[in-house]
Amino acid sequence: MAVYTSTRRSRGLGVVGGRNRRARYPDASAPPVRALLGLLVIVAGGAVIGMGVATAAVAADPAKPPVREGEGGGAAPKEDSATKPGAELRLLDVRRISGDAPHAAFTDLARFKSEWVAVFREGKGHVSPDGAIRVLVSRDGREFRSAARLTASDADLRDPKLFQIGDELFIIAAAALHDGGEVKHRTRVFRSRDARDWSAPKDVGDPNVWIWRVDRGPDGKALAIGYSTVEPRFVRLYETRDGVEFRTVVERLDVEGYPNESATVFEPDGDAIVLLRRDPEPGLLGRGEPPYERFRFRELSRRIGGPELLRLDDGRLLAAVRLYDGKVRTALCFIDEKTGKLEEELTLPSGGDTSYAGLVLHEGVLYMSYYSSHEGRTAVYLARVALGDEGAAKAESEKR
Repeated sequence: MAVYTSTRRSRGLGVVGGRNRRARYPDASAPPVRALLGLLVIVAGGAVIGMGVATAAVAADPAKPPVREGEGGGAAPKEDSATKPGAELRLLDVRRISGDAPHAAFTDLARFKSEWVAVFREGKGHVSPDGAIRVLVSRDGREFRSAARLTASDADLRDPKLFQIGDELFIIAAAALHDGGEVKHRTRVFRSRDARDWSAPKDVGDPNVWIWRVDRGPDGKALAIGYSTVEPRFVRLYETRDGVEFRTVVERLDVEGYPNESATVFEPDGDAIVLLRRDPEPGLLGRGEPPYERFRFRELSRRIGGPELLRLDDGRLLAAVRLYDGKVRTALCFIDEKTGKLEEELTLPSGGDTSYAGLVLHEGVLYMSYYSSHEGRTAVYLARVALGDEGAAKAESEKR
């Protein structure tokens, strides 16, 4: 029997995000002067989080493509961020938001009911049996407080991703099971109305098919791509309307190689654009029309990892990815859909075990969660990036 725990606060944890302050987590539901502890034990699966000031990074995952030389595990030398001359993206600041966990990684970020919500995995290592999900909340996008920690006795919880349906926030994550049987992985969903109290998890999708991320289309329907964690390797397309029941749309998308992690955005007319990681080949960009039974894929100019994708108002595609050419790093890149060219626009402070970003564009400023080991310990960071004139104007107003 699996035991799932949802802890609203852990002792010794406090505020994260303040300058030169040891990262801790206070209870997000209580005033700063007083914190409360709650524990829920139910049959099923679970995760925790924190903050501080620093710079940024990105990472990889276990049952995904294997970690290769230069990809994970070790610390990388600290580097400054790099912005191309005349670029539209300008790094405003980066701060560490994870706490004291030995390894904090695999992030996502969302705006939910006028609050910021960040999630990531905490554990002893990149791959370790104690993986838990930390949930952080913030009113201003700067100082974060711990809202919950989800753990599961039967699994390492990995790669939490956020999505919203109606007035509920969902976490979808992989459970790397401990029992060593034929089923290696299950995908689990948690749900909440306040980002603090979370339901018991529900297994969704198919065994050994890791549903990576859920993205909502203009009609309210959400698409999700899962990839096989055992042989034969493939990617499967699902749809959901309630975040709990997932229906298979395409049993196997027509792509070669080892496809795995993905991100999806939608055009106003409903077309879905999919960014797909492959290993060790370059990534793919695909487009499909409703009802999404066929996609046309084009090979990108570079290999990528940990993809996240935004469609800007002018139609351009902005991706957060891990790049492997030269030094491994996390970067923001524009993608030309017609040619497949991926152009690095802004390099985040990152290196070693790094990537897996969450992106939210808010009032002209791009908020980006990601993880990196460039400062020695693998930690989670929040970067703010000015995007175009509106973002630059907001940045200038903050200086006054």
